[in-house]
Amino acid sequence: MNELSFTCEVHRHTTTLTVHGTVESDRTEKLGDAIAMASIMRTRGPIVVDVTDVDRLSPAALAVLRRATNDAGVAGRRLTVRAGAPAPRQSAGVA
Repeated sequence: MNELSFTCEVHRHTTTLTVHGTVESDRTEKLGDAIAMASIMRTRGPIVVDVTDVDRLSPAALAVLRRATNDAGVAGRRLTVRAGAPAPRQSAGVA
């Protein structure tokens, strides 16, 4: 399991929170707190949560992202989750 860490930056009108590591169920509170801090850094404009560098998102983490997206909409903001392409799966060779 990889250590969970966050970086946050504001570029022009957009706040980007980049998540690194693994977001298991026991780490979802940290994810929620990081999203809250990102929304406080700049109180208007879009928020991007970049999970490209995440190894695993638990179902509970997906629920946190969905709730944050809804909360942002209620506040008049847009929250977008950015994810990269999944790693290619290696299959067992069949002769």
